[in-house]
Amino acid sequence: MRTALVLLSLVLALSTALSGQQTEEQLRTLIRNAQAEDANVLVLLQGANAAGSLGEFEAARTLLERAGDGVDGVVGGFINAQLLYELTSGGGINGIKRRFRTISRNVVMDPVDVAGWANTYPEILVGGEYDDMIARLSADAADPRYRCACLAQKAWMYRVAGDMDRSRVYWDSVAVQAQRNPPAQETPQFRAQRVRNLARAGRTAEARQVMERALSTDRIDQLGQAVQRNWAQAYAELGDTERAVEILERLLNMPSQVTVRSLETRVSWDGIREQPAFQALLERHR
Repeated sequence: MRTALVLLSLVLALSTALSGQQTEEQLRTLIRNAQAEDANVLVLLQGANAAGSLGEFEAARTLLERAGDGVDGVVGGFINAQLLYELTSGGGINGIKRRFRTISRNVVMDPVDVAGWANTYPEILVGGEYDDMIARLSADAADPRYRCACLAQKAWMYRVAGDMDRSRVYWDSVAVQAQRNPPAQETPQFRAQRVRNLARAGRTAEARQVMERALSTDRIDQLGQAVQRNWAQAYAELGDTERAVEILERLLNMPSQVTVRSLETRVSWDGIREQPAFQALLERHR
């Protein structure tokens, strides 16, 4: 994500704050504070400005680069919080799409950046607003802004458009890629997501085999909330509504990112949303 404009505005604001008379020792204190490993973005920018005031431009450049990394993290966290708010508070599909359009006007994002958010929040793909962009993405694209295989994003694009056959083809590619490039050490989250993605690819027999092996070591109720949600998604993809509801019931009974309103909206639950057990779950927690 390109955040140069955000960073520039912060630098200008801090430049104004530092424009008053400061001694060399005060400026060097700012630089020393910024060089600490745990320095936050504001401290880094203050140090960069102080170094620039002393003509130490290499030090200023280094601090600005570190600040840039920090700004990316802050901006990414801010975007995620806004999109999650829409889903958990009841903004729905239209709410998250409006929110993302507003964000896109204020933060410069390349197509690969948009695709990254679409993978986390495929709801922004509903209606086809970004279909042409997603379709142009390729691992060997000449334009680096489009250089991404983005298999999951394409799978979501076709799924929200109702083309389940083409979606399964891409989910199959996602599953194959994960099998070819597994993490150095498998985690419960990797295992849960593998089952889920195999199910999304239509490889249900294999998904159940992998599930059986995974659950010989993983206790779902002892896993983190995100992994439990992955398992609920896996069961939903396999059509096991009762098991998915059992996990979601537990998540709804504790502080989590799963809310009635998110369950009513998120496309992950489209396959079981009309099932009586799922509807009963929503009614119990409204």
